[in-house]
Amino acid sequence: MTAARLAVAIVALVSLGPACSKTRRGPSPSPAPTSAANPPPDGFCPPGAQYVGGRPPAKHHEWCVVDGVEHGPATRYWSDTGEVLRREWYDHGELIRRLSYGKRQSVPDAEENYSGTRRRERFWRVEADAAIELLSDKSYLGDKPHGRWMEKAWGKTSLDCYEQGISHWHASLMMLDGDAFVRLEVNGNDVRPPPPWAAVEERECPFQFEFPVPR
Repeated sequence: MTAARLAVAIVALVSLGPACSKTRRGPSPSPAPTSAANPPPDGFCPPGAQYVGGRPPAKHHEWCVVDGVEHGPATRYWSDTGEVLRREWYDHGELIRRLSYGKRQSVPDAEENYSGTRRRERFWRVEADAAIELLSDKSYLGDKPHGRWMEKAWGKTSLDCYEQGISHWHASLMMLDGDAFVRLEVNGNDVRPPPPWAAVEERECPFQFEFPVPR
């Protein structure tokens, strides 16, 4: 190897040295401060919270941070259409509410609410950009059913009242050739004759927990 080629090789190795060394990951960088290039939408974050991320087309996730954790609203967008995918609300790092949207929908087809170990999940059938039917409404305490449950599937509507997984009453409605067949079971015993379905729908479940709507 000539002296000229040797010099070129040494220069090349020196320039590649840092890139070939083992990468060390330091602490995660703090969110970029809000600036003129990343202005927060008016009223998006609660007072004292920092706006992070951005909206389509440049970015597809925006949220608020206080003391290093999410606090306040957050929105995720479909990466291909820029439409809303999910809206969420946090309370000092804890998720308290989530709305989910399908593509080309301005109304949600799913809602989740959280408060400590309690949660509630609801799902709708959405057509022509309108929620036209509630398909499921279930509440939990921990991992056990707790409160009022409603579910529609295969032409049958079911209602239940649970206390930590124990059913206090169960009701069902089936439509057959235009006729309604209602069944009500309380503490394991059938109620005969069963009441009209409208009365069953008004039946209370004392274990139901109402979740506050975040602002």
